[in-house]
Amino acid sequence: MVHARAVGANQEIKKVIDEENRRAFLPSDYAFRAGNWFQRIQERPTFEPAFIKWMAEELSAEMHENARQSWPMIRRLLQID
Repeated sequence: MVHARAVGANQEIKKVIDEENRRAFLPSDYAFRAGNWFQRIQERPTFEPAFIKWMAEELSAEMHENARQSWPMIRRLLQID
């Protein structure tokens, strides 16, 4: 029987390796370009009605929670301090 801690540790090691592999393939200015791209999208007049206002309140809450949980890993991947 595999101990739950060993499984958890293996999964965490896999996450770290996956992150390092992804980071190795990202160009050095990727974080700037990705952030800049999304900022430009948000500035478009169609962004709010097409993306924000159509979204059901329950889906919006779920997306915000997922983003909150994912943000630390995204910051590491994009090397945002």
